[in-house]
Amino acid sequence: MRATVAMVLRCGAGVAALLADAGRVRRCGRRETIARQGDAVATLWLVIEGRVKIESSSAAGRSSQLALHGPGDWVGQYARATAAVADVVVVEPAVLLGFAAGVLPRLAERHAELGAALAASFARQLEAVTARLDARSTLTARGRICAELLARAGAGLVIAPPPVVAELAHAAQTTRETASRMIAELERRGIVVRDAAGLRVSSPRLLSDLVI
Repeated sequence: MRATVAMVLRCGAGVAALLADAGRVRRCGRRETIARQGDAVATLWLVIEGRVKIESSSAAGRSSQLALHGPGDWVGQYARATAAVADVVVVEPAVLLGFAAGVLPRLAERHAELGAALAASFARQLEAVTARLDARSTLTARGRICAELLARAGAGLVIAPPPVVAELAHAAQTTRETASRMIAELERRGIVVRDAAGLRVSSPRLLSDLVI
């Protein structure tokens, strides 16, 4: 677990050891609800594997995905227990490392390298969330789908397992039909390719050009 934490959090071995020793591993299945809107949440989770979404529901029953978090991201309460403002739901099988609220702030006070690593991690996550919000307000539906694919593919340019079309559409705030047509077009043009590893981005430059 220490090596995995170091990889997903981009931190040194000492910080990874502190986190691995202080946390508790939780394995979650697809569509499992980690917390419901209004529940008291007293845990901060580090996503080690898989993805979880933050989803809010209106009184009329309409749901809206607020954020999508993958390996290296944090979900939950850092300093103290409080009510969840939205549902936290597993999108694909996930491994989480959980910390009781308040544990990490106390550890960070005693270990400066941990505090620096947490600050850098939180900053990266904030930048990613801000970029997603900007995409929702400025991009077309097709552009949001392409941006979502690029974000999920990451530096390795592979999405594994391949995204579920309905979930991808929900994340991009568009319809399933639009997402399905866009992926089919990308595959037809060879911009993305399905292989044994998952959905591979074969031409990141062309995919980026479609983020409009």
